[in-house]
Amino acid sequence: AAKVKSQDISGFAAPGFEAVKAAFAEHFLNAGEVGAALCIERNGERLVDLWGGHTDGAHQRPWTADTLA
Repeated sequence: AAKVKSQDISGFAAPGFEAVKAAFAEHFLNAGEVGAALCIERNGERLVDLWGGHTDGAHQRPWTADTLA
């Protein structure tokens, strides 16, 4: 199966949250994650909004910002 590379992760991590983005990407490279999204907000401020990979094990349908999980 194709692995998601860190440059294939979309979205953003606010300054100070770069380690969250790195850990998110690491799950694709070493933990076999197929597709996922992560959003972290604090007091109404979005600090992390990331997504990547695919919605299917065949890697045919990319995970997007609007993919429901």
